[in-house]
Amino acid sequence: MSDPTINVRNARKSYGTVTALDGASLRVDRGETLGLVGRNGAGKTTLFKLLVGHETPDGGDVTVAGLSPDAGTALRERVGYLPESAGFPPSLTGREVLSFHARVRDVPNDNARAASSACSA
Repeated sequence: MSDPTINVRNARKSYGTVTALDGASLRVDRGETLGLVGRNGAGKTTLFKLLVGHETPDGGDVTVAGLSPDAGTALRERVGYLPESAGFPPSLTGREVLSFHARVRDVPNDNARAASSACSA
């Protein structure tokens, strides 16, 4: 059996006295599709934040495409995350939004400017 694309084993995460995940485990193999359903506060968003490296688990193991979520740029090159409320202030221009995303993903300035110019052409 090949290595899973997503592998979570006994992941735990708390915020102060609130336990968001308590021993969550799942495996998603290449080509599989997974739907994650649960009530508010069940830990869905926390799990996604662990998968993309926005949060660090208090315990357990999390890997995505064989990488630990703390792999930084190597992981961001392969994984995207769009939270439910990902709005930007309406005062930002499209170019400013693209610039923000480029900085977050460590895209070199020249590449970001070229991509931004191509979008506005």
